[in-house]
Amino acid sequence: MKTLSFSLVVLVLFFVSSINAQSSGDKAQNKKTAKTTVNIEGMTCQSCVNTVEKQLGQIDGVIKYDVSLEKNDAVIEYDPKKVDEKKIEEKFKDSPYKVSAKKIETEKTEK
Repeated sequence: MKTLSFSLVVLVLFFVSSINAQSSGDKAQNKKTAKTTVNIEGMTCQSCVNTVEKQLGQIDGVIKYDVSLEKNDAVIEYDPKKVDEKKIEEKFKDSPYKVSAKKIETEKTEK
């Protein structure tokens, strides 16, 4: 009988924790993000791409990025409550790379 009671308690705890984890994931998915594409002048090799990626990764609010040497640009997904395009450009002010927003509209997405 004790084994059955213990098993039932463990099962209930597992069920409750899985519901809690699911609701936490739903909250994270409802977070609004923005996506923009910026031109990057001055990249000549993969090392340049790595440097730009490192700088983007250090910006609070930047969630995801894809830097392209071939296109000389980066697609950046960010939290508009923490950072904006101007702050992203300012991060590269003292670097050998010139970063400027492309003339396309910034997308707002819900995650």
